[in-house]
Amino acid sequence: KAFLNNKNLIGKKINLEIKKGDKILIKGKSGKGKSTLIRIICGLIKPAKGQILIDNKFLGKEISYSNWQRQIGLVRQKPYLKSGNLLNLILGKQININKKNALKEAKYFAKLACIEEFIESLPFGYMQHINEDGNTLSGGQIQRIALASKLALKPSILILDESTSGVDKATETSFFENIFKLENLTVIAISHSSNVERLLSKKIIF
Repeated sequence: KAFLNNKNLIGKKINLEIKKGDKILIKGKSGKGKSTLIRIICGLIKPAKGQILIDNKFLGKEISYSNWQRQIGLVRQKPYLKSGNLLNLILGKQININKKNALKEAKYFAKLACIEEFIESLPFGYMQHINEDGNTLSGGQIQRIALASKLALKPSILILDESTSGVDKATETSFFENIFKLENLTVIAISHSSNVERLLSKKIIF
């Protein structure tokens, strides 16, 4: 579990306990500190006061930031995609299409992210080259490719910062239902979507 106590950057006397497997929605008006809270949880910035504890160990002292961050998959509203074929983009490394199980693995994560039908409709499928600017893709397609790539890292915590804003409600629902089936995955989502609010069980409102 992670315990957050921050008194200056995002509010006074905030005490947040996150248990393994929690599904949490963070919502509130713009400028209230939602993204700041996410950055603190990720260890990207330090709270002005207070501490983050992970299994009762202090982040930055007993647990290194690098080890903690390797357990987190963060997907932003406008994710950055490198250029390359979709197989490599999803799996995060250069892979020969003939390598055993590589394609099967990429398809699994693409299916979780609800992007497999689109990929399979492309002329070269998972070997389709994508430009760095993603100019041939919609915002929702870029988001789902980024989601697949983060899921392929097999994180303990998946953090979604408006990262399903570019997809329709049915696809959004299917995505969340898919990741809810992943054992012990903790999900933290910033979203203004009433659909996401309906799907997530625990809510933090700023």
